[in-house]
Amino acid sequence: YLALLARDDVEYISVKVSSVFSQIDLVAFRATVARVAERLRTLYRAAARHHYRHPDGRVTAKFINLDMEEYRDLDLTVTAFREVLDEPEFMALSAGVVLQAYLPDSHRVQRGLTAWALARRTRGGAPIKLRIVKGANLAMERIEAAVHGWPQAPYETKIEVDANYKRMLEYGCRPEHAEAVHLGAASHNLFDVAYGLALREAHHVEPWVEFEMLEGMANHQARAVQARAGGLLLYAPVVRAEDFHSAIAYLVRRLDENTAPENFLRHVFDLEPGSPDWIAERDRFLAAFEIKATLADAPRRVQDRRKESDGAPTRHTLDAKFENDPETDWTLAANRAWI
Repeated sequence: YLALLARDDVEYISVKVSSVFSQIDLVAFRATVARVAERLRTLYRAAARHHYRHPDGRVTAKFINLDMEEYRDLDLTVTAFREVLDEPEFMALSAGVVLQAYLPDSHRVQRGLTAWALARRTRGGAPIKLRIVKGANLAMERIEAAVHGWPQAPYETKIEVDANYKRMLEYGCRPEHAEAVHLGAASHNLFDVAYGLALREAHHVEPWVEFEMLEGMANHQARAVQARAGGLLLYAPVVRAEDFHSAIAYLVRRLDENTAPENFLRHVFDLEPGSPDWIAERDRFLAAFEIKATLADAPRRVQDRRKESDGAPTRHTLDAKFENDPETDWTLAANRAWI
């Protein structure tokens, strides 16, 4: 990452927390935050030290976006992000973080980040950026939950994910929020992109809201969005030839997205106004839009060992089906407080 930031032709990099500190231990939450924060300071100092010259002559610091991987990283990533950027050394630095709309928690986190960013701006701090994605690790989250006996962290249905994405997009496009929290609307769903364009224009927040897509996925669509939006941020994995295996996970997730039955990209190549696929996608969009105002945003994982230890033990009859007791979920602050 440091070598990339030092290159004149690199403006923006996306960083996963696990790639800068692999020994994540949520039982030792504060110690892990401290180690992650230490690595972030190194990266942010490099971003502030090196500059990128834009084609129009503007010179800006390099930009680092913190990617979000699995549910366990949500609290950790956001905590480290906020604490480091609150330090006087980094008040003038703009940086970003990703939120996944398939997590109900994400809208609450968005509201918290927005309130914090607004307060940071009043203290003279730079804006931050929030990249909103729908989430690409659903299969892993389902397996993780099943193995440990937990409810899955993401929403159960696609319509809920789509509704939360629209809700977060609308919240981020409000003028009172967008100046302090610049928005990256990441989606290949043209209905969502059109909705984002309409929101951006209606609220006159064009300078602070941009659209993002992934390299190699429906490039003709990306070119059309770039022309209509006046720009496009295109994400791509960059590895040395000898490290190509490191990009395999990224490519597998893209394959999963392309082939999922409810995924927009599965239908995009035959999509024409009035076609059956078009009507189905339109109806999905409208159905999600209808429920976004009433959609729950409470976390789906709410285990609290403190309450369990205070209550009477659960008793079962001898003929009851055997089920393992769920493991302790250390992603939850209540359980970390329990010890």
